[in-house]
Amino acid sequence: MNTLSSLQKSIVGILQLAPNPISMNEILEKIGVDRQVSRATAQRAIAPLLHDDRVEVFGGGPATKYTINSVYKWFLKDAKDRPSVSYDPSLLQDYKPNVTNWLGADDRKRLRECQSGIHEAGTFAKSITQKLMIELSYASSALEGNTYNYLDTETLIKYGQAASGKEHEETQMILNHKDAVSYLFDVYQDHEISPRTVKEFHSLLGQGLIRPEQLGQLRSKIVEIGGSSYTPLHVPSQLHEEFEKLIEKSNQINDPFEQSFFLMTMVSYLQPFIDVNKRTGRLLSNIPLLKNGLSPMSFLMMDKALYVRGLLEFYELKSIKTIKNAYMSAYEATAAKYVDTIGLDPLDIQIDQNYKNELNFIIKNWLETTVNNDPERFEDVVSNQLSHIKDEKILLRIKARAEELLRGLNEGNRILYGVSRQLFDQYTEKGLSVKKLKPK
Repeated sequence: MNTLSSLQKSIVGILQLAPNPISMNEILEKIGVDRQVSRATAQRAIAPLLHDDRVEVFGGGPATKYTINSVYKWFLKDAKDRPSVSYDPSLLQDYKPNVTNWLGADDRKRLRECQSGIHEAGTFAKSITQKLMIELSYASSALEGNTYNYLDTETLIKYGQAASGKEHEETQMILNHKDAVSYLFDVYQDHEISPRTVKEFHSLLGQGLIRPEQLGQLRSKIVEIGGSSYTPLHVPSQLHEEFEKLIEKSNQINDPFEQSFFLMTMVSYLQPFIDVNKRTGRLLSNIPLLKNGLSPMSFLMMDKALYVRGLLEFYELKSIKTIKNAYMSAYEATAAKYVDTIGLDPLDIQIDQNYKNELNFIIKNWLETTVNNDPERFEDVVSNQLSHIKDEKILLRIKARAEELLRGLNEGNRILYGVSRQLFDQYTEKGLSVKKLKPK
């Protein structure tokens, strides 16, 4: 342990034992003269503790005093040594939709500024379907300890090929997310979220991982939260009542970010099912965002440690600060990436993904034949490459897409289609253009 880390540990220990906030002079006195710690060194050591909310500061100047953060102090003990905490119905009872705001006005403004406005929900959702399917399947599973990496997840979702050396449960978890995200795009525009919809998401996410009769069924048994002193509600009649109330209140929330955050945290807090509760909450949190034409929450950049710590603080202390920071940071880090896909025709996206090799060949072949002064009719180039496709509508769509890509070809994007620098330069130097696409 380096000197600064050792000093930080000493300061935390001193503040933990102090019954009241103490000054820097008192901290230095308790450290002891034998350590020969200067005030400046102690200030450097305490700065990260303040930044991470492990230490709180009161006053200013000579009157500045420090104390251990109460939340941090609570979690210094192991879960078995912390006081037992039960489900608190007042948390839901006291939440007043559109009056209570876990995300403040400034928070919601920050989240909206991550993207260039609000977009037509249907077109936007179609344009991001596969991107969200891969990212959310990977990220949400990773939060559960799944060891699939992003590339393996993409391969499994696109081609159905499971990664070698993985447990069956890990592969099943990814495929379950794929099904759940697909269903998300079927139901996000429903007038409101229904209890049945929540149960359907649970069934899709839990299939093959928990007993069939427990899928989509509110639990009748006690569940324990690993690493927590929190015990969720376990009386079936009360659980059903709270579940209905949770869904009802969520539907009354007007702001999509507040509704999203409420669903993510409260489904996890209530733990309505025997398992797969957090995953269900994460999927549900996307409904209000997609419905309002906003970028989804993919959880791709979610800090796992912050997320887990935030939920534990919410469970045991009803503290919203850390889980809110985790949610906002993750959303801000990924929202703009989804905005970049806006404006692309959903069918063109599908054509690009499903016929990438064919499109690349058509573009490269056309450039080669025109550069070599042996041009074929563009229709012939297309027909030769797509002879295996019998659907006339798909053929016409691929041809139109190839023409569009050729019209947008430039020195930067030519690499995407396997066109060499030399071939592109020859093509442009000869003054050739996509006008040559027209049939003879």
